[in-house]
Amino acid sequence: QWNDGTKTATITGVHKNGSPVEIVLVSGGTEITVNGAVYDIGAYAGAENLRGLCTAYNRDGALYLPFRAVANAFGCNVAWDEANSAATITR
Repeated sequence: QWNDGTKTATITGVHKNGSPVEIVLVSGGTEITVNGAVYDIGAYAGAENLRGLCTAYNRDGALYLPFRAVANAFGCNVAWDEANSAATITR
């Protein structure tokens, strides 16, 4: 759900362990809030070297989200297939 006033996206769902998940991202921000706890997006995605560099951003009316960080919040695994330039999410 997008809130234009606060420029935030809220994503709700269920973690693979069955617990509820609420993710909040601010357009242009470098933090991800997962169930009320705030983390750096890069570090949360497992890329400590990207701390402070990853953002959710709005371009031409579409919000681009940090794919791996969002998947991690739901307890999913992300694999990158270099040969096909494709990411696969598994639960």
